Amino acid sequence: MRTNHLILALVLIPALGSAQTTPTEIAAASDILIRIEALQQRIAPEETARDITERTDQKRFELMEHAGQVWDAEMQDLSDHIGRNPEVGWAEFEAVDTLVKVLLSKGFVVETGVADLETAFVATWVSPAGSDGAVLGLIGEYDALRDIDGPFHGDQHNAQTPVAISAALSLKAHMESDRVPGTIRIFGTPAEEVGPPAKTIMYEAGIFDGTDILVRSHSAPETAHARAGFGVCCLNINEVKYVFSEVCIYWSTRTPINIVEWSQCTGSSGSVLHIGERSSINTSPGSFHPRRDTGRWDSTKRSPRPGRG
Repeated sequence: MRTNHLILALVLIPALGSAQTTPTEIAAASDILIRIEALQQRIAPEETARDITERTDQKRFELMEHAGQVWDAEMQDLSDHIGRNPEVGWAEFEAVDTLVKVLLSKGFVVETGVADLETAFVATWVSPAGSDGAVLGLIGEYDALRDIDGPFHGDQHNAQTPVAISAALSLKAHMESDRVPGTIRIFGTPAEEVGPPAKTIMYEAGIFDGTDILVRSHSAPETAHARAGFGVCCLNINEVKYVFSEVCIYWSTRTPINIVEWSQCTGSSGSVLHIGERSSINTSPGSFHPRRDTGRWDSTKRSPRPGRG
């Protein structure tokens, strides 16, 4: 049965685009790929996406314009504040405190410590037209990466929740002015870069129950167009921890799923570790630059913290 699933997964790869791009990942995620494709065919998100994008909708245009204005006026500064105060997963106390204060000031009711996770939260706003409508969910993240100098934001998580708040406030204004019933929820999800998986814990605790749609954004260093639907990225992640002692390492990564390559540094001694396939060490391109002449890390050349989304 496993072999049959692998064969079917290989057949589905052209449709899945960049979802899985190595034989190891295809084999490991073959069962999931088949389930995703079945869901893709049943829900047909391409048709919905085509209908939305081809339809002229002035309200939608105004809503998107308003979200951009909110970002420019307030949320970019919030993003920069979180970026200047990075905190690693499970310790995002200042970020959560700041985000909660902002959401309370915007009329949201906020519950913190959900699913027994200290830095998880749910912010809820109910339309004055009533709750008898869709429950719209937005995912926020705020944890930082870390190198030997400490935490830093190199994967745009400082911007992610402010982007979600921008969208939420634009939706809120639209629902108020047009008397649209429904609910907006912003889910603060900690520790995306490390395990155990916070979103799985929250899901199993029922935190997302009753939400009709969940949207998660993520900034990127380039503009790209992914297929509508499921299985675009990161279906096959394992938590791996490495401890190095007097090892010279050359590190390189590339997106959308981090690829880690190791090789011996020129003119240096020590053990050599080489991993040819993907690994799930969570970092971002350019986060680490070894000095090849000394074999020591040069952490001064980091990926720039994103100023915009």
